[in-house]
Amino acid sequence: MKQIIITSAFVLALAACGEVPTQTNNAAAPAAESSNTASAPTAPAAEVIKVTAKQLVKDYEENEAAGDAKYKGKALEVSGQLEAIEKGMMDETNLQLQGKDFKNVLATLKESEEEKALKLKKKSKITLNCISGGEFASLPVLKDCSIKE
Repeated sequence: MKQIIITSAFVLALAACGEVPTQTNNAAAPAAESSNTASAPTAPAAEVIKVTAKQLVKDYEENEAAGDAKYKGKALEVSGQLEAIEKGMMDETNLQLQGKDFKNVLATLKESEEEKALKLKKKSKITLNCISGGEFASLPVLKDCSIKE
């Protein structure tokens, strides 16, 4: 039990830092992912992928590898119903958007979005501009999110 708690805390700390463990042995992959992440926020608006939270969960549920190929490291505009507003271990604001069944989309807001987050209400409709972090623990993860007004 203690091992599970320690492992869970480590995983949450990694997720809070924007790092999502993957099942790859390729040492070059993190470097490539970092360069994609750095360039994605400055990408032209035409390269932003618009998707609903429900569709994002469905795509990853059907085929995680295809979901990563389509979304991971890319700029997304994700819309959906807000299910939870939480503070993480590193005092970051995390949102959950309703997905499918018990699977939600997990989104970490940029620090600059804290004031906007204070005004959010559960069950409201929301649109976020984020970078996809892929999937972790069977849930799509979004990072560096800003709230679209």
